[in-house]
Amino acid sequence: VLFIDYGRIGKRSTTELRKLPKNSILEKIPSSAFQCILAHIKPAIINVLADEWTDESKLAFKKITKDNKLTGEIYSIVNSIVHITLYAENDKNHKINVNDYLIDNGFASKKDEDYLSKYNHEHRIDYKNLSEDEIIIHEEGQYSQIYHSDNYIDPPNDNECNNLVRLQGPYSPLEVKITTISCGNSGCKIQIDPLSVNSVLLDASLNNPQERLIIAGFVSQGFNSGNLTLRNTTLMHNIPGLACLLTLIFSPKIELRANCLKTRYIGALCGLGYDGKSIKKESIFPEHDINIGFDVNISIDDLQQINKLRYWMSLGIFVRDQEEENGEVCVDEVENDTLRCQ
Repeated sequence: VLFIDYGRIGKRSTTELRKLPKNSILEKIPSSAFQCILAHIKPAIINVLADEWTDESKLAFKKITKDNKLTGEIYSIVNSIVHITLYAENDKNHKINVNDYLIDNGFASKKDEDYLSKYNHEHRIDYKNLSEDEIIIHEEGQYSQIYHSDNYIDPPNDNECNNLVRLQGPYSPLEVKITTISCGNSGCKIQIDPLSVNSVLLDASLNNPQERLIIAGFVSQGFNSGNLTLRNTTLMHNIPGLACLLTLIFSPKIELRANCLKTRYIGALCGLGYDGKSIKKESIFPEHDINIGFDVNISIDDLQQINKLRYWMSLGIFVRDQEEENGEVCVDEVENDTLRCQ
């Protein structure tokens, strides 16, 4: 049950519920509570696998807001949700920006507001230049449209329908487009088996687009069309840098790509490498090469850690001809270096 007077949610038995009589005055009383979210921040991705607040961040939020006077600076209102910058003021009149507090303590990271939020914010700043009719329209647009009834036009008569038109769609802007990461199948259309639960993938974080991996246990290719159909699929977590890190860790050879100023790495060509005996230095297996871009900053330290991890992985699967050759490998050192590489 959502208590509309102060916004809390609680569990109540059905025996405690009562049906309001028709035309009751209680139905006309607006709710005193409304939903607010903190503007320009999101949960720190280093602490979570999804955009959810950790228990530690919730405790920190309760600690800084408990027994303090709270005020909010409104940034925008979208679908009845108020985006605010929250301030907590104690008895000594010391005011703390809660949004910045969560960022400074590692519980949150900065983010850009979405298009609708920025659009509403711009109109709130420029409201003095709007007419009264425009202000009314923008005020109505701030409220949620979920409960508004849809208005449909009357259909035409049957004798007026003369043509048959095949409709396509609808296509959601949230729908994810799947592409192959190998160069050999770059021009192929890829689809997931319609019977799979992953047949339609939706992106819930349009404001922060990132590459994600989907793993297929079985891939078939059409004889005439050449299209690829994926089956037994698994969608990996939305973790920044996961795709490029996995590629760098498990590729036999990599060739790094830098930006035009040579200040940072922006991608890598991964595969079996090139033929050193040939004059043109052509790729050994170009169809299976992967040209991947970095969606996070990959530094020299990161590459050194990746090389360490590759070394310990190779050492772990290497079979020695002679036992205890060249001394013993310290297990604790291996585990510590492996943890530092993660």
